[in-house]
Amino acid sequence: MQVHYHPHANTKLDKTSFELKTLPYKPGYVAQVLVVGNAEQSTGIFRLLPGPNDPASGPAFFIPSNVKDHTESMVLDVPTKFGNVDVPEQQIYSVGSHMHWAGVDMKIEIERKNPAEGQPAKECLLGTPKYDFNWQRGYTYDEVPDKLPRLGPGDTLRYTCKYDNTSSNRYVSQKMKDERLASPPDIKLGETTLDEMCVGAIVTVRRATFVD
Repeated sequence: MQVHYHPHANTKLDKTSFELKTLPYKPGYVAQVLVVGNAEQSTGIFRLLPGPNDPASGPAFFIPSNVKDHTESMVLDVPTKFGNVDVPEQQIYSVGSHMHWAGVDMKIEIERKNPAEGQPAKECLLGTPKYDFNWQRGYTYDEVPDKLPRLGPGDTLRYTCKYDNTSSNRYVSQKMKDERLASPPDIKLGETTLDEMCVGAIVTVRRATFVD
């Protein structure tokens, strides 16, 4: 569970609450939430790919002012082991995308190293070509667990995020008015809505084992 806040002049008392219910038996499936994105480096298992507006020093998450069709791409190589434990194959239950005001399109794709029968080697898990900051949600596959898309060790997840950092983007235009700016500012990776992100939220499930 995550509750996301941002400081505001008219701060009010938080009334968020949640209820936790336990069961007297072990579940048949185990779920895991993978919130992955915002790659800053061009090396490692999760890395930023070269983009159209990178500086001479190499790949960087940077969205210049007045650029309408900027792209940031990154890939995650699913490891085969986590410490000394083999990474199990899992089924993908739901997928969601997250960007800020300049974001206009996000795609999450998978490239499978050893696709199982009925699973394509390459597959688009989610596309949000009309991304809206005020309409963020997870999209759940309408299938039973055993028929869900599979994610296994050695697979690669590819993220492609597109941004419109011009005054023709109504959200950027509104922020320019709010901040009294004559033109859109350059945007970097960061936490506030005036910064940007490229994040995928993936919920996976797998059958529980005796160690769960």
